Amino acid sequence: MTRKNSSYIEKLAADIARKAVQDAVRTITGKSKEVEAAPQAVEDAGSTASAEAKNAYIFFNCDAEKAPASMNIRFNDEAYIDSVSGREALLAKIETELAAGKIKASDMEAIRDAILNGTPTDASPLLEYGCIELLIMS
Repeated sequence: MTRKNSSYIEKLAADIARKAVQDAVRTITGKSKEVEAAPQAVEDAGSTASAEAKNAYIFFNCDAEKAPASMNIRFNDEAYIDSVSGREALLAKIETELAAGKIKASDMEAIRDAILNGTPTDASPLLEYGCIELLIMS
């Protein structure tokens, strides 16, 4: 296989994975953490919370290179709403995967801080065989 064909296949796989995630958001939100609580929080907190409530995160098990083609939306089908309890649930998922030996972490304190206090996707480079992706929900 030539380099050009390989690059094309990787881009195609990434586009397919991205499309699958976007399409799946509609069905995943029924399984997302804190789905029922999110609308109430939006109503109580005003327009700032409204913008935040439109985002969610999904954790993917993946290969060491974090290739989009290795991220299976059928296997990792739980979205975590961008809220305090949603982020805590995402951290619990990471801790469960670590305990099961499915992923590795280079700096758990930095991962915890990124998920709970910062941008959860910033924890991805610190994970081996795991990736956190941002889902923009509409």
